[in-house]
Amino acid sequence: MLVSVIYLLVVILALGGVIVSYLVRRAKQRGVTIYCPMDSDCHKVINSHYARLLKIRNETLGLFFYSLTFLAALILFFFFDEINNLTQILVTITGVAFLFSVYLAWLQAVKLKEWCALCLLSGIFSTAIFFSLLSILV
Repeated sequence: MLVSVIYLLVVILALGGVIVSYLVRRAKQRGVTIYCPMDSDCHKVINSHYARLLKIRNETLGLFFYSLTFLAALILFFFFDEINNLTQILVTITGVAFLFSVYLAWLQAVKLKEWCALCLLSGIFSTAIFFSLLSILV
């Protein structure tokens, strides 16, 4: 029972991540300034040269990651008794995403000295997803 609740939580968090990634992508495509409640320059963060990894935009990576996580967690929610290895694979993938989120937060704090609330929210989602899934394995 608890495991299925965790998978449902991951589904919800991943959906939130898809929405946040989409909002950042849409704002960048339309050239719209993202409001930042932290009195910081989100535009500087999402348009910096750190906003790409191997020439792929971070919001595109986020859309891919959160969509994949959403689908995998949905499958696990309905069929978790049959698919044990998928949880281990998902923990590994979300662990990498968690570390990448920590790196991106460090970049905002140290290199850019600006914050993006949506970017931080995405980091919170990936962190919560990782530790939720990790709790199933330990």
